[in-house]
Amino acid sequence: AVVSTQSTGGQAPLKLGCNKDDDPWVVAQNFINKHMLPQAYLTEISEYIMKNTGIGVKEVPLNSEYSDPFTGAGRYVPAGEQGPAATLGTARFYPAKQLQQENIPDAAKLIKKIIEFNALVTPAHRLTDSELHHFEKIAKKTSEGTALVADDMVLVTKLLAWPADHIFPCIDLVRSINKAFPHFIPLSDKIRIAHSNARKPCVPCARVSLRFMVDITAQHPQDCLDRYLDVVSPLMDNLNTTDKKFVCQSLSKILFNMTVLNSDVSTARHILDSISNLLEYMSREITEEKDRSLPEFHGLVATGNLITQHTDLTPFVHRPIIVKLTNAQLDKTRISANDILANLS
Repeated sequence: AVVSTQSTGGQAPLKLGCNKDDDPWVVAQNFINKHMLPQAYLTEISEYIMKNTGIGVKEVPLNSEYSDPFTGAGRYVPAGEQGPAATLGTARFYPAKQLQQENIPDAAKLIKKIIEFNALVTPAHRLTDSELHHFEKIAKKTSEGTALVADDMVLVTKLLAWPADHIFPCIDLVRSINKAFPHFIPLSDKIRIAHSNARKPCVPCARVSLRFMVDITAQHPQDCLDRYLDVVSPLMDNLNTTDKKFVCQSLSKILFNMTVLNSDVSTARHILDSISNLLEYMSREITEEKDRSLPEFHGLVATGNLITQHTDLTPFVHRPIIVKLTNAQLDKTRISANDILANLS
């Protein structure tokens, strides 16, 4: 099918082609990448494809409140599934296709923090008054969706040279820019910024870097899949930090994003091993179940995605941790664990 998307400013509508077997979320992401559109359009374009072609998954109407994309009233359900009445052995929460992203940073708080830290860094790193004014213009343009220019990135690069204890709002600024303009910063630079700061001995620095990686894997899932061992796998080293709860939350989203698209069986096996390691780590290291419940659920759904794509991976699923999660307090976690076990037998 070929559908025409709406346009603004008198421009001709963009044509979007898709086949009946295509995943509307993947088609939408590829369309965003091709035409350099804001990532925020992903859900809107996906819904537009489903509404106008009828392909892929069916939508349960959203209510006005926040809805968990996996379990809420607005979650996306594979075509033919009957929701909670599904029979034993039928997966109720996977395969799931909605890429996970982080919230947009608060622009006002971001500006305030960078101005505060600018007074604390050494004179060599400090922004001049004119540079501070330029920075505020960049933040404003980002929040308004006004296009940036090359000179803007020169100033951002100076901010990224700040010491580890003060750099985290600068990384969040880059994350804001990337949210508004996914193709303004080259992918290789985005990965380098996130990786180089994720392991610095500063908890806020690692947090915003992992948030950045969540967004990167949502915006560029195929590129990250193709380079999984270089781009995603090293992030598992963050499990050895003290910020256990937040690291597990971010890693569960990153690994889930790596299971939305189909991958080759070798890469899928690496992802499955990473998910198993994460689930085991959380069971061992995070004592409060409420702190690990959602990451565990994400890990189970990601596992379900992989064994749906590659049934020959079922012997490599770490059964003991799945069995343990059949006793989880969270209903959707217990259901997903039991569904996986049913598919393993």
